[in-house]
Amino acid sequence: MLGILIFFSSLIAFWFGNFLFAIFLILSGLIIAGLSLRDPREIEIIVTEHEIFFGTRAYHYNEFKSFWLNEDEEGTKKLFLASADTEEVTLIPVDESVDPFELNDFLETKLPEEPIAEPVMEVLVRRMRI
Repeated sequence: MLGILIFFSSLIAFWFGNFLFAIFLILSGLIIAGLSLRDPREIEIIVTEHEIFFGTRAYHYNEFKSFWLNEDEEGTKKLFLASADTEEVTLIPVDESVDPFELNDFLETKLPEEPIAEPVMEVLVRRMRI
């Protein structure tokens, strides 16, 4: 779908004599296509008594306002963490090997549980199957 959009947009840009914009469209389409072919990076997430580790970065529980553990239509369990400072929401897919009830019980001792809406971009990405 992206290829078709880039192709016709480039044709229209060439048609109107905007060659630089057409070249920009073609290059950006190639870059996005190349990046979409890469496998996603896997980051190890460790939940401990005092903090949550995302790869090599540690976040203390006081950096989060609340959490919400939810399951989407496809059965994927997701942990939402609302930032204490901003309106940012961190979305973490929960591995099938993790017991969601145990994770929920543990996080309730550290953070309040509040419903958190799924970020709009996450919904768009899932619906567009990007």
